[in-house]
Amino acid sequence: MTPRRGAAQLGYGDDDVVTKVSFGPNSSSKYITTWFRTEFTVADPGEFITATLGLVRDDGAVVYLNGKEVFRSNMPSGTISASTLASVTVGGTDESTIYEADLAPSRLLAGRNVLAVELHQIAVDSSDLSFSLQLTGLLQPTAGAPTISVRRLDGAIRLSWPATARGYSLLSAANPTGPWETIPESVLSSSGEQAVEVASSEGTRWFRLEKR
Repeated sequence: MTPRRGAAQLGYGDDDVVTKVSFGPNSSSKYITTWFRTEFTVADPGEFITATLGLVRDDGAVVYLNGKEVFRSNMPSGTISASTLASVTVGGTDESTIYEADLAPSRLLAGRNVLAVELHQIAVDSSDLSFSLQLTGLLQPTAGAPTISVRRLDGAIRLSWPATARGYSLLSAANPTGPWETIPESVLSSSGEQAVEVASSEGTRWFRLEKR
């Protein structure tokens, strides 16, 4: 079977689904598990300070990086199989909540990396399925560059650095090898820091400061 590709959110049964996936031939006996994967390239894992996963799952999910489990959410402990049900039903705002997990940069490989996710339903007659995943990473500062602090807000990410470090622009890229583009959002200055708030997005996104 040829793999299908599409933008997040992926799933079925909800208005915010962008790419619809199949639940199987029988709406009364849907697939319990659906599998997703994506690839990205890292030149040097040692260049990164932190990496953070952000997961939207309805109902439960297990996340793997390069074949090793790195995060599970709303799933039972122990061995997981294709018939394993999620732990509890997901509804309301929980269907769009981003669940975060820190990812040690040492888990990244130089070169090709594979993120894979198995999404599990709570029951065979579940009405909907939702999935998206983002991976955000921060590069080590270049010589003399300040360190970026990251904080999750409601629907956004706040990236900040000391107000005393002037003359830097915040850049972003979908891949650590570039191309890097200047963040269009305005820089805010308050409480001894400079900050930019960017919308939370599905997918992989990397940030760095560069002297103008």
